[in-house]
Amino acid sequence: MQTATENNFSFLQNNFFTCGTTAICGSRGWLLPSSDNFNADDAAIYRREGLRLEASLEAARQAGYSDIIAALHYPPLYDAANESVFAELLERYGVRHCVFGHIHGSDASMVFEGIRNGITYKLVSCDTQGFTPQLVK
Repeated sequence: MQTATENNFSFLQNNFFTCGTTAICGSRGWLLPSSDNFNADDAAIYRREGLRLEASLEAARQAGYSDIIAALHYPPLYDAANESVFAELLERYGVRHCVFGHIHGSDASMVFEGIRNGITYKLVSCDTQGFTPQLVK
């Protein structure tokens, strides 16, 4: 993607970016095993994206950051009662806030938003937020 954008953009992939004393970590994420159409191909991508998220979180930890925000494309949870590799990693690394997208329109009601195990989960797809930037603090 770096090459495709002629290095005009930077992407979260096995790395992190900083904003003051906060590390911003993340990965694309993927469909969750609780999804009705999750299959063996999805399982391989799900595991790989978990490894990418862990690499990002570990890089921030190794650099001395403890205040971490996570950004994922796909939701890390569909329901607060479910588990996922993404939610487990966010908890293990002490992430305080997770923003995610991918979900639009009326589908927004089908994902978990709120606080779970000390982490605030927030859907930030532009159409679900009235095309208004969201403050993450």
